[in-house]
Amino acid sequence: MTKIELIEKLFLLPGLIETAEEEAIRANKAIQQVKEILLDREDTLRLNGVITGKNVEERTAQLRQHTQIERNAIQQAENIAGGARVKLNRLLNELAADEAIAGIIKGAE
Repeated sequence: MTKIELIEKLFLLPGLIETAEEEAIRANKAIQQVKEILLDREDTLRLNGVITGKNVEERTAQLRQHTQIERNAIQQAENIAGGARVKLNRLLNELAADEAIAGIIKGAE
């Protein structure tokens, strides 16, 4: 990598990091929204008398059975958020490494 390429990369990375941060924030908000949907669904099931188990274990099992779609949506949202965090961390690591290289180059001149 030439000095010019390094400078260009250092110039671009903050914008890429900002975009990655926004993606991570959106992904985390999506998780919260899907969790709210799950809670609403569970409340509806309870209030409409669909959950009729005689003990906690039966009621929990019935809830799981009736909310599989919502639970899958949470898992998908968490996977997306994990990918967004990985991307953000990679960009932050690249920035730190490039800044270190720039410091070495500056010190050598």
